[in-house]
Amino acid sequence: MRGRFGKMRMSWWLENHILLLIAEKPSHGYDIVSRLRNMGFSLPGMGNMGTVYRLLNLLEMQGYIESRWELGDQGPARKVYWLTSKGWLRLMNTAMSMESLKKEIDDFLVRFEKLKKKRKGEDDEFGESFENMGSEI
Repeated sequence: MRGRFGKMRMSWWLENHILLLIAEKPSHGYDIVSRLRNMGFSLPGMGNMGTVYRLLNLLEMQGYIESRWELGDQGPARKVYWLTSKGWLRLMNTAMSMESLKKEIDDFLVRFEKLKKKRKGEDDEFGESFENMGSEI
């Protein structure tokens, strides 16, 4: 179950970044993959384009994006995707969720830093290993 949950969350993360990129500029699949990589996404394996195209199909079926074929100056026609009003609403909801999550993460880190300072120098059960834990994780 843990593996499936992790995949589901990664899919949610990737879907929302795809929507963000399309909202910035209507794009075709290869452009989206290139921009995802520029954002630091690692799309491993030979099927990385397939992963993105599957998500594009899913997002289109759910009504978050629409597409049409456009002829380019050179080469074959490309399917260009753009955001729908439903997609914009999802982006707004996602941004609100991420703001909430960001606050929770920031609060956690502040509390953890206080805990580290409190424990630093204490002769407790953690001893010196507490300070070095981060390098082992």
